[in-house]
Amino acid sequence: MKPYRAAIGLVGALVFISMVFIQCSSLSEREKAMVEQFTQRLRIELALTDAQTARVRKILTESQKQARRDRARYRNDRQAMRQAGMERMRATDAKIEAILTDEQKAKYEEVREQMREEFRQRAREGRRPGD
Repeated sequence: MKPYRAAIGLVGALVFISMVFIQCSSLSEREKAMVEQFTQRLRIELALTDAQTARVRKILTESQKQARRDRARYRNDRQAMRQAGMERMRATDAKIEAILTDEQKAKYEEVREQMREEFRQRAREGRRPGD
């Protein structure tokens, strides 16, 4: 009887671990919408090709997944979470810039500055990104 209980316990643990992994590795609907919204904004403003658009979407999706992992890892340390976020943004920007032409890079800098200003405005109004 004990081996049977151990097997059931093991199966239960594996199911739980699988559910946690799936939850952490997939994006919420809100996160997917944010990735898609930013991807489309860059596609339009930078005149991205279909291949560039697909790569940007992949870069942003991975960045969102890392953000989720960072929030879980640093949930009790605001300074570490802020630092991780800044490093993630720099890395994401570098990956995106690596696939852009020189003309697109210049425009991307303008778009980033517009987005910073929009972020500051939302913060002054007490709104979250995506609201």
